[in-house]
Formats: sequence, C-alpha cells, structure tokens
Amino acid sequence: AAGGFFLFTYFVPDLPEGVSFGSIDVTNNAVVMESPHVSGYTNNGRAYELKADRAEQSLENTKVVTLQKIGATIGLGNDDTAKVDATTGTYYADTQRLFLDKAIKLKTSTGIDGTLENADIDMKAGTMRSDKPIDFSAQGSRIQANSVEVQDRGKRVMFRNGVKVTYTTPDDSTSPQPAAPSVIE
Repeated sequence: AAGGFFLFTYFVPDLPEGVSFGSIDVTNNAVVMESPHVSGYTNNGRAYELKADRAEQSLENTKVVTLQKIGATIGLGNDDTAKVDATTGTYYADTQRLFLDKAIKLKTSTGIDGTLENADIDMKAGTMRSDKPIDFSAQGSRIQANSVEVQDRGKRVMFRNGVKVTYTTPDDSTSPQPAAPSVIE
C-alpha cells in the first residue's frame, strides 16, 4: 500500500483525497518525498493516518520504501485509536511488510503505553513480531519481555523470554469485593 502510494504520487499529478506531501525530488536513483502523508480507511472500515518527515524509494527496487520519523494513528474500533511513533522504518510492498526500528512508542486511547526497539509487521497476515525488549503499561500494571508476537490481528499476544509482570490493583475504595486472583505463568 505505502509503496504503491509513493509510486502513484510520483507518476500521477492529480492526487487522491487524503494524500499529500511537502516536496518531491529525484536524487541518486531514488524518489525522495518530504512530509508524506496518507490517510483513509482499511478494508474493515477502520480509519488510519500515516505521516513521515521523509520517504525514499529506490528507482532500482520500487517495492522498497524507507521512512524517517514516522507517526501513525490507527482506528481500533469503538472510537478507540492507537498512536505509533518510530524513528525509522522500511516498507516492503511485495510482501506487505513494515519493519520499524529505533525508539518505537505506542499509546492507545484505552490507556496502554509501550515502547519497543523494533517491530516486524506483516500487514497482510495481521501479525507483528519483535525480538527485542518491550515494555508496556496500562492502568497501573506493567509487562516487560525480551520478545513479543501478535497474531490474528491482535486477538492473540504472546510475550516470551524474561517476562516480568507487575500488577497493581486499582484503588477503588467503593468496591467491597476482593479482586479476582491472577495467574502468571
């Protein structure tokens, strides 16, 4: 999708709604765009927006696009969103994979905050893997691990290698019922 977007904007002067960029240049056998921006809806109707400070697409291999200072907002359903920021990334159009690295931050409107060192996202399969340390927190609880795998478009998440969970019960003095026990394996 992103690779097609970059080729499309290079060859077609009339851009579709939701696509823009600051400038475009052909340098050193590459198409270079400053401030690319694309927004729209996924096949299942969820809104998305992707921005980057810079995108570069090789004219020799047009299916690979490198991105710098990436910011994305993705609809999660029920008006919830996830915001993802990354320093650099590479999109492989032929396999529909996006590899993000260097200081990835995640924040959702549901209260989840997290950091990753890298993420290999297969957009076609709906999976994400990271073989580097992750750190997520939500509602006073925290999970740290040395790798994570997300399957089935987020329905299954597996943390592996050195998993550490810190759970803090909510401070709710109005509820006389004890919290349900939690099991950590």
